[in-house]
Amino acid sequence: MRMLSFHCHFHQPPRENPYTGIFEIEESAFPFKNWNERIFRESYLAHMFAHEKDSTEILPTFSLISFNFSHTLLSWLISEREWYIKKLKEFSQNAIACGFNHTILALDPPEDKKVQIVWGIRAFEKVFGIYPEGFWLPELAVDKKSLSILVEEGISWIILAPHQVNKGSGYLRYKTQSGEIDIFVYDAELSHGVAFGKLLKSADEFCKSISHGKGFSLIALDGETFGHHHKFSELWLHRVLKSCPYLKTLKEVRKLLKPSDCDINEMTSWSCVHGVERWKSDCGCSTGGEENWHQKWREPLRKALEYLRSYVKKSLFEVLEGVFKDPYEALLDYVDVIMGVDAEEFIKKHQKRKLKPNEKIKALKMLGAYKFVSYAFSSDGWFFAELSGIETVRNLLFAKRAIDLLEAPEIEREFLKIISEAQSNIYALGGLEVWQKLVLKRVIKEEQIAFFLRSMIEMQVFPPEGRFGYFEYKIKSNKIALKNRLTLEKTVLEADEVELPEELLWRLSREEMMLYDKKLLEALANSNLKGFSDYAKGVLQSLEFLRALREKNYERANKMLKALEIDFKRDNAELLGYFIDEAIQELYKKPQDVDTLSDLVREFNAGLELDKRISMWHFENFRWMEVKNERTTAD
Repeated sequence: MRMLSFHCHFHQPPRENPYTGIFEIEESAFPFKNWNERIFRESYLAHMFAHEKDSTEILPTFSLISFNFSHTLLSWLISEREWYIKKLKEFSQNAIACGFNHTILALDPPEDKKVQIVWGIRAFEKVFGIYPEGFWLPELAVDKKSLSILVEEGISWIILAPHQVNKGSGYLRYKTQSGEIDIFVYDAELSHGVAFGKLLKSADEFCKSISHGKGFSLIALDGETFGHHHKFSELWLHRVLKSCPYLKTLKEVRKLLKPSDCDINEMTSWSCVHGVERWKSDCGCSTGGEENWHQKWREPLRKALEYLRSYVKKSLFEVLEGVFKDPYEALLDYVDVIMGVDAEEFIKKHQKRKLKPNEKIKALKMLGAYKFVSYAFSSDGWFFAELSGIETVRNLLFAKRAIDLLEAPEIEREFLKIISEAQSNIYALGGLEVWQKLVLKRVIKEEQIAFFLRSMIEMQVFPPEGRFGYFEYKIKSNKIALKNRLTLEKTVLEADEVELPEELLWRLSREEMMLYDKKLLEALANSNLKGFSDYAKGVLQSLEFLRALREKNYERANKMLKALEIDFKRDNAELLGYFIDEAIQELYKKPQDVDTLSDLVREFNAGLELDKRISMWHFENFRWMEVKNERTTAD
């Protein structure tokens, strides 16, 4: 019996600043605020609204494939695109869980393996409302202890690559110390052919070639392959899912096939031919970078973080043993606080006795230190070529926040001794210079938060009291009262003028500016807060552009488009494309206006060189978003 299945692994690393809980700006994702937002528009939207060219028939890929989302991506979607989560839950029957923040489980100590697995399962339950049957091992890095824990936690099946088992392919079963777990082994040739584009030329030819095969084949790959790595390849996937008669979900395959026994090749992964060396040594596997770049920094990075993790756990359990009934059970339950449960409720559930405020704060700070040192082990920090890359710097920032919560300066000194051994390909002083120039500049102090909030309140952008990231705030005269919801710490600050980091300046996004009137935008444009002025001016111009379109004054709209083009000097056509994208979303309920805008942009592009033209992918992605005859706004 011929059967074909797809599994898509969706993942982004944690991108929030650990001092604020606000998602960071990543300049390399320009004109979007960060890579989550960029890939959301290119890939995650494309999966939800997959369609064939010149067709209005929508077929969300999630309805016919197996898939998983890491919690660090789900948390961003919950915060920034809640409507998307609601739609994703419609396909929960095809979803499986994943390691919480994508650490390499095979390299984690046993107690941390369990935390990552339990936290990942709990996060899945909270989002999808069901208990997961399957589990995605981050980077498919496998060891027998992790599989035993998965079985103990009620997981029935996983996915592995052919070289990770002693039998080449198909549907297998492995007996752990805790019981049996089923394994779907993906087809390496087909998976690589799709992932790297060789098989994406024709969906019809692919379906024909598949029909000549025998038995069960699984294609497993990164979900970002479709739309991000290969633009518009979701059209290919839509065609295959719609046309292939052999298509089955993995849930259906389990009912139809009987697994055969196998053994596991431990300490292997799907993205490193050297096993799991990519996440601890200069093995030669890397992504990006220049010719002759090394990754000698990987070993001291892991060594420094392992030193920090050991100290954090020692300090954590010393504190928790004095205040909680079962410290390890409390650690497992702490994921509820990470996902939004009130910290006071968590304390009441686990305390041995009624705790004093300073005891609560100390326990929560130690738990926070554990969370952030865990985030520092997110696999992306070792995946790419350079120590100063955004993923590695972000992991180091999480480590810095863990150190600060420990309130132990001597630990930072020892940590820096180790990290100084890491050699950068760019920075002459290696790890220390990366720490000083790239990590410490992202540390945000409470007085900076207070001044930022006061400025926003005075400009009537934020209300006098509310929430901002991890903080609850309230203005009192010139003072700002802050309460950290993760640690329960309370502070009252003068909110005096201080230099603001970029991450705070750009928190007021264009979408938020759009909610306010012209008078406020003019105030922002003329403010002395570095970074707001030019952005607000661009918003004012684009608002005029939108207003002209709404009034069907296309001559005026055309003039405003040219004004925007002049303002951004043609060198920033991508930023202009971002404004165009926003315009499409505003006007999507009027498809005739989208068509008019499309014509205007085509006319605008006609006079520009190819590399200066506004991308037309905005229109391709949004034009066909029609579900049950209802127009859907993408954001």
